[in-house]
Amino acid sequence: PFPGWRFISSVDFQVFNRWGNLVFSTSDPALNWNGRDSQNKELAEGTYLYICRVYENRVGGVVLRPDILSGYIELIRNGR
Repeated sequence: PFPGWRFISSVDFQVFNRWGNLVFSTSDPALNWNGRDSQNKELAEGTYLYICRVYENRVGGVVLRPDILSGYIELIRNGR
């Protein structure tokens, strides 16, 4: 989520469907979400909410960034 993410220790990245159910989460700073749920099933087209907390490596140790990233992702499938 940030340029130079090599200084990111981990993230708490969560994706929720329109009913507020958690459908995907990862702690990988690369965030490689492919539009599938935690059981690797394709999710339906639609709007999904994401929330991301970022943990940075600092001289004093790993710290949580004060800002929480959030927004919406519109999932569109091609070729259907």
